[in-house]
Amino acid sequence: MCNLNLGFAADDCNTMFGEHNSVSAKLKEQFPGIFLQKCICHSLHLVASAACKTLPRDCEDLVRDLYVFNYFKASCKRISEFKFVFICELEPHKMLRPPQTRWLSLGMTVSRIIDQWEALKKYFAKNHKDDRLKMAENIYHRLHDPSLFIDKTVIHSVHIRMSELYKDIIFSFIKKTPNPFIVDPKDETQYLPLNSIYLGASIQQHSNTLLNFIILFPRICNDTNQMQLIDDEWRKLNSYFDPEIINIHKNKNVDMFWLEIFLYEENGEKLFPNLAEFVLNVLSLPQSNCVCERLFSKVNLIKTKLKNKLMTKTINGLINTSECVKTITCVKFELKKCMLA
Repeated sequence: MCNLNLGFAADDCNTMFGEHNSVSAKLKEQFPGIFLQKCICHSLHLVASAACKTLPRDCEDLVRDLYVFNYFKASCKRISEFKFVFICELEPHKMLRPPQTRWLSLGMTVSRIIDQWEALKKYFAKNHKDDRLKMAENIYHRLHDPSLFIDKTVIHSVHIRMSELYKDIIFSFIKKTPNPFIVDPKDETQYLPLNSIYLGASIQQHSNTLLNFIILFPRICNDTNQMQLIDDEWRKLNSYFDPEIINIHKNKNVDMFWLEIFLYEENGEKLFPNLAEFVLNVLSLPQSNCVCERLFSKVNLIKTKLKNKLMTKTINGLINTSECVKTITCVKFELKKCMLA
């Protein structure tokens, strides 16, 4: 059982990754050398949130005041009065709720407010004094604040820097092209030869050996002799240009490629068993817990208050069915006998 505990990934809250008495601390005590990974999706969200704190918050405050703090949220009278203000030849739309957790949906809420901007200004120009609410006055002043629609935008500078970073990354492994933004990073025909791929100064110094990478995963391999075997096979693979190996590489996902390398034989003997097994173990390490959270969301959609007595076996079947028809329509889905087991 201990040998199966190779890695652990979760969001980086104190409960999971705190220095003392957290889940990761307990795992390190019980399984020394375990691979620990903070969820990259949560980490990217935290980075974006920290960056957004430097931006003015008037826009987000306006969005949340309009819906969350009970102005339109719980008043049918105000909603009906607002519909009469649509004299600007605009189709009336419901005010969208800015979500607390699904942060990507905030853009749709902002777009809806922009579409109804003139109607909102007319409504609050008439009602902000009659309501005698501080919230209504704040909304009125924000709607007439010229800084929310400044003439000189600076967001383009962020796009320029992101474009430069993207070009630096993609030209590390893709052939030079005039417009890298139209190149599909998954198109293997555009890849540079292995010896031309740039991996950074610290990696390039040790490009002929895998030992510096192997020692990062002591729970996968901590035996010196085994490390040497893996490194020998790695150097052998780099210089092994058999046409069959090249054909294996084409049109294969990375996990299927290494599976083929593991099964590859010559004269009845496997050539790269230790290397392929090590890489497959590394590929099995978790990088994020977003897949688990998506599964939790699916379970919540299936097991509702009206369906609270569904058996675990039934829920598993429904989730597996959903995964099977994800890439094709249910009409074209072909049921296999092994699925009925």
